[in-house]
Amino acid sequence: MATPSAAINPRVRYAQDGTLSKIEIECAGSNTWKAGEFGHFESGKGDPCVTGEIPAFQYLEDQATATTAGDRVWVVLLEEGTEVEIFVTNNGTDAAETAAEIGAYYDLFVASNIHYLDSNASTDDVFYVIAHGSDIETARLTTTGTPGIVRARINKVQA
Repeated sequence: MATPSAAINPRVRYAQDGTLSKIEIECAGSNTWKAGEFGHFESGKGDPCVTGEIPAFQYLEDQATATTAGDRVWVVLLEEGTEVEIFVTNNGTDAAETAAEIGAYYDLFVASNIHYLDSNASTDDVFYVIAHGSDIETARLTTTGTPGIVRARINKVQA
């Protein structure tokens, strides 16, 4: 499987009530991550998401050195309806924006500590695409970029 070329994690653009809760959590074990990666809770402890998982929070800072079980880190809890700017992949291959993505649901894809919207999977319906990035910020983003970038709402968070 190919590895997408984007090296930027999703960026939260809008929260339903204007703010997201920042909390300190305990780490599940030996992990590293980059700021902006999504995570979930495993037995009540934070763990970075892998492809196909449903997120609960977003990491705020890079963690280049592996954590030890019990270490504590700061995260932002995600809510359904939170809008993110996120790069698009098709099962690990860079993908451009397409008109068909608007109004559709997609899953999370993870490669090399970068989190993407997977335009090839919709089993978990984590993201709901509301616009192409180029439709919102025409000066900064273009429709010809590969991988493409979209604005999506988080449709599902880990309960």
